[in-house]
Amino acid sequence: MKRPNGRARVLALLGLLAGHLSFAARADSHACYLSSHQPSIPTAPQRQLVLIIDDIGFNLHRGSQALGLPGKITFSVIPYTPHGKALALHAHNSGKEVMLHAPMSTVEGLPLGRGGLTAEQSRAEFRDTLAAALQQVPYVRGVNNHMGSDLTQRRPQMAWLMQALRQQDLYFVDSRTIHRSVAATVAAEFSVPHLSRHVFLDNERTMEAIDERFQALLATVERNGVAVAIGHPYPETIAYLRQALPLLAERGINLAFASEVLPPPLNRQLAEDAPLLPDTTAAVATRLSSQSPRQTTIDPDLDC
Repeated sequence: MKRPNGRARVLALLGLLAGHLSFAARADSHACYLSSHQPSIPTAPQRQLVLIIDDIGFNLHRGSQALGLPGKITFSVIPYTPHGKALALHAHNSGKEVMLHAPMSTVEGLPLGRGGLTAEQSRAEFRDTLAAALQQVPYVRGVNNHMGSDLTQRRPQMAWLMQALRQQDLYFVDSRTIHRSVAATVAAEFSVPHLSRHVFLDNERTMEAIDERFQALLATVERNGVAVAIGHPYPETIAYLRQALPLLAERGINLAFASEVLPPPLNRQLAEDAPLLPDTTAAVATRLSSQSPRQTTIDPDLDC
């Protein structure tokens, strides 16, 4: 039998190799098809809990105890308090988020202390008071109202507030100390990222009452996917949260900073293009300020 010459052997080998490459290409193509047509496995929706601890700054020990709580917690600092700056710095350095807890006028006329925002202030006074309060709290990311059952019903003052927050890229959390608050509505109109409180944890400072409110909070998270809670640096609250927070993961709930769950501002460009309210609105605000807001029922979760 005649053996093939060198040229024939090379051609045979090239043909064999081409066959292998063709088969490999078909196999790869089939694998890619199968990969691209694999049914997707749905992931469980992420449930997020925003926990804000208010009234930081008056008591160094209680504030430090609160800062020792695990996880992503937002701390809201009252301006001009003895320990506010130090605790805000501690919070930031500990990887927490910091807010200004801005005192605002109440329907009962409760004293606000230095840095309070009221309907009696002119627009310039309002703006300067807010700016100075923000300077008191280092690393501030947003603002929520301390009390404010009066002021959060007043549209002109809420417009002044939201303009200032928009200019400084700060968010707002409505503590909802009264049902007729217009703060969140005005925030949306000015495209200020905002949230609203769902539950106050500790208006009644017993472990049983705090647990009842916390269970209501978890039900809200599981129903809506996100919820906002406000508590205070009370010993009872800290003791309860120290036990409860590590168990959230078992229920598929993650702690999140307020800034992490803010909805994107839908009309940001429109808001940026819109002119700021002129100073003449001070006259409107003064006229409206002389009219007391309706004495509506204060939220049963009142932030005192």
